[in-house]
Amino acid sequence: MAERKHVVYRNNKGDNGPPPVDKNTQAAEKHLENNEFENVVKSARMALEADPMRLRPYLQLAIAHQRLGQPEQALEAAETGVCVADKKHDKESLATAQLRRAIALFQLGRAADAALALGWAKEDECKDKSIGIWQIKIDQKKDQSTESDGFERVPKDKMPKERLVSRPVTKKPAPSPSSKVQELDDDDDEDVRQALKEKEQYKASIAAQAKKNQDFDAKNVRMDFFQNNASVNVSLFLKNVPKESCNVEFHATEAVLTCKQPTSGEPFKYVLGPLTRQIKPEESSFRVFGTKVELNLVKAAAEKWPGLVVASEREDTKPSEPVETVSLDEMRKALNEPKLPPVNGAKDWDKLAEAELEGDDAEGDNPNAFFEKLYANADEDTRRAMMKSYIESNGTSLSTDWDSVKKGKVETVPPEGMEVKSWRNN
Repeated sequence: MAERKHVVYRNNKGDNGPPPVDKNTQAAEKHLENNEFENVVKSARMALEADPMRLRPYLQLAIAHQRLGQPEQALEAAETGVCVADKKHDKESLATAQLRRAIALFQLGRAADAALALGWAKEDECKDKSIGIWQIKIDQKKDQSTESDGFERVPKDKMPKERLVSRPVTKKPAPSPSSKVQELDDDDDEDVRQALKEKEQYKASIAAQAKKNQDFDAKNVRMDFFQNNASVNVSLFLKNVPKESCNVEFHATEAVLTCKQPTSGEPFKYVLGPLTRQIKPEESSFRVFGTKVELNLVKAAAEKWPGLVVASEREDTKPSEPVETVSLDEMRKALNEPKLPPVNGAKDWDKLAEAELEGDDAEGDNPNAFFEKLYANADEDTRRAMMKSYIESNGTSLSTDWDSVKKGKVETVPPEGMEVKSWRNN
């Protein structure tokens, strides 16, 4: 493995020190502190025109283009900075350039490549405090993309040509603003031209895919809502909806949103409904924001809605299974209680009760169904409590708490206006 040669700078006194900083680089740094990003670009480019091997201007350009929403230019500057830092064996600046490279790749939607660049920044011990935040952002998006083949740690085609001091420099006339053709030096060959052409095609395909991904899908509209007794506020999370083409038609049980797709310009329609309750169409309204469309649905009746929209599919109502019932004799047998015989020609109330229950069942309305169901589904302690309380209180009390019933006899509590008399004294 070849030994690295470190570049040593000397100041005017002959001591080792950092490379001299020109006035354009200093101006770019000042503009960067004041968030004057367009001026950063101008000053940094002037610094590179004087010396394309200066490192700091490339990092300044990467930051400025990122803040200006120009990720392609930010990536170009960051990757050139990676090459310069690698050639100068400046590990700290190399780590910073890899971080700027990762951020630009992330903004271009290349999360897998961004993860690789961020990993290289961490390997070089990047000291930027924001690296942890970008690690989280990139990890969240990394699973949604695949890594590209041939992604290099240091790009081979981004190294700027060094100025040759022995050769006189002739300044070329500045190209016109309308010119789209990139001028090539005399020593550039056909391979370089082809590489530049493929690069432009790749950028165009990335831009086209990014625009396509910005169009809406009516089946995957994310929404949220909250309500009070008077209205329901619904947020439809649709980003960059063209305000001039957006309209919402309100009906009694639905709201219909129409607009143009943000990139293709094709018509888009989304129906919110059927609503669980009716609204007042003439009083409802909507507002368009940068990331969502907000609907204010005024309720026709002041009440709380069980939900926003009616479910599209409902399960068929299944007939309930028949409830298991038991007779009074079966209840007594469960508690080993003897059946009481009629006394002095008295009526057998058990038979009368059973007959009455059968009659009620035949009529389809059983008033004792609740108690029968309760007893049938109860455990042994609950059944014993029900039987003991019912019998000892002469049918005036019914308890399901065995812990309280087992402590003693359950007293008879007659209805209001009546009194208790023992049948034994008659």
